[in-house]
Amino acid sequence: MDYAHSDPASRPAAAYTRPHEFDVSRSDTGGGLWTILEEFSPAGAMVKLELAVPDGSPIRAELGRDQFERLGLQPGDRVYVVPRKVRVFVN
Repeated sequence: MDYAHSDPASRPAAAYTRPHEFDVSRSDTGGGLWTILEEFSPAGAMVKLELAVPDGSPIRAELGRDQFERLGLQPGDRVYVVPRKVRVFVN
């Protein structure tokens, strides 16, 4: 993903999205990436998801239990995630 910034020089950066700030779906809604659901764990009204992008990098996301059940997710399922808010830290 590309982000505009005022410094014309390229510099290393890391992006971070909090687990509850991802939209998760079974279809490509644009602005995100495909992942594989590695595992999940219910935690009260939320379900914590451990996802992996194709290169194996992890993504942690959280869904409300109702949405998780509507999606019918199981380990190994391919899901599309879109960050709603991204924080970028420049090194």
